[in-house]
Amino acid sequence: MISTNLINDICGVIPIDLISDLFEVARFKQPEIIIKKADEFLCYGYDIKQFNYQLTDFIASNNTLTDQEKGKINSFILDCELFLHENSSQNIQLYKLLTEIRNLFKMNY
Repeated sequence: MISTNLINDICGVIPIDLISDLFEVARFKQPEIIIKKADEFLCYGYDIKQFNYQLTDFIASNNTLTDQEKGKINSFILDCELFLHENSSQNIQLYKLLTEIRNLFKMNY
């Protein structure tokens, strides 16, 4: 039977729960936990560019973030995209992006 979940899975759409979980880990957890969760995410085989696309939407619709925080996170995503375009490692770029998000919130608290 064809379902929305099946179509999303075939197209490589990342479940929103996974996006939310990874963002919350980056926002509040220690670097070791961030790396562990990023490695788990990468084992699913999702594309980092797809993650960046969906993370951008997630950030834009997140009412708990200020406009300044949203702007900085989108800047981090843009940097990640630029490095990916230059054939940088997806693993390294995901670690870097999540660490930058962590540092942003670490400075605020």
